[in-house]
Amino acid sequence: MVPRVLPALAVAALLLGASREAGAGQGDGPSAPCLQRYREVVSFQPALGDVGRAPLAALAPLQPHQPFAVEANLSIKALSGPIPVALHVRYPEGSINPGTKSTPAGGAQFYAPLLAGTDATAACLGYHVHFEAGFAFARGGKLPGLYGTEGAPVTTASGCRPVNDEAGFSARLMWRSGGRGEVYAYTQNKTTRCGESLGRGNWTFPTGRWVAIEEEVLLNTPGRDDGRVRVWIDSRLVLDQGGLVYRSGPAVHIQGLFFSTFFGGKKPEWASPRDQGADFADFRLGLPR
Repeated sequence: MVPRVLPALAVAALLLGASREAGAGQGDGPSAPCLQRYREVVSFQPALGDVGRAPLAALAPLQPHQPFAVEANLSIKALSGPIPVALHVRYPEGSINPGTKSTPAGGAQFYAPLLAGTDATAACLGYHVHFEAGFAFARGGKLPGLYGTEGAPVTTASGCRPVNDEAGFSARLMWRSGGRGEVYAYTQNKTTRCGESLGRGNWTFPTGRWVAIEEEVLLNTPGRDDGRVRVWIDSRLVLDQGGLVYRSGPAVHIQGLFFSTFFGGKKPEWASPRDQGADFADFRLGLPR
């Protein structure tokens, strides 16, 4: 049963601006953004009444598990413009991932297992991100994506740990130097020690305006490498990556949102070069119709 989550506020239409396989196009087939093709089952948008509340209290509808640095770096912020309220995340100068004790805690992270119990093998995640004007991307950092496990509410498929059915998988997005985008995937057939970069540079994140992100994950058939991930930026298909192995057995399913954003990497050279921030809003999860 999908948990009930606070309905999304009405969000005004946003101005659109803006490695292996990539594609583009519109229509009713797979190139159409996934929120157009999936039925929305969960939505979350903070309300004006959440401004000033303790972050974890405001996030309660998302059922956050294993929060890192949420109280330190995440707040509910009132804005002017098309989206009136957002989750604001701070990246202090010198910070890298929030689990690193030797540097300032940067960014924030939690799991939201909102699809647990649905046995989902395909899902769509949508949200909006706004990097402040002049955001310094440095070497790179993480952004939210979908994740899954074989039953537990969280995954350990991150942090350069091995990937198997017990650990699950993750498909976060990432920015690299200059704002170049990619999917940073922990799959069972990745060819790197840590996450594998998929589609690096297929798109570039702008600063100073909202960007609409949609990510579709299709789990593989156990024993086959037919898993897939697709990404749309401002309704434009920028990545259509096949050949992925998310699982070896049928017990692994998509669990929900892995809200994970920070600079890094774990080494100082990945650190945020100054105090800066980004806003997140209008989270939606969909399942096939």
